[in-house]
Amino acid sequence: MDINSFESLIKQENAARLFLIKSCWKNYRRFCIRCKGYKIYRIVGKRYRCKRCGYTFHDFTGRWINELRITPKQWLWVIKLFELELSTKKIPEQINLSYPTVLKAVHMIRLAILANN
Repeated sequence: MDINSFESLIKQENAARLFLIKSCWKNYRRFCIRCKGYKIYRIVGKRYRCKRCGYTFHDFTGRWINELRITPKQWLWVIKLFELELSTKKIPEQINLSYPTVLKAVHMIRLAILANN
């Protein structure tokens, strides 16, 4: 991703969230991650519930991005700095996160890359 596109994504938290949601759901078509049913409805707080099995989930449930409690904007920064091959010791200095959090985030990125190959 080029710098101009990245800059437009990280200006607002909502833009970063929508970019990551777009990556998670093919054609923005949400489905229940437990029973694969398409009959879902929205409930309070950006969550969904399946009419078929009653499972409650949100856009990042069961995905690597949900493993840490960092914002989508911070995730995009970690991914960009990982792409630029910054070391895991220098990334926390750039985005104001703790070293263990960044280390786990980079590990999750590596696992996601491995899973897609």
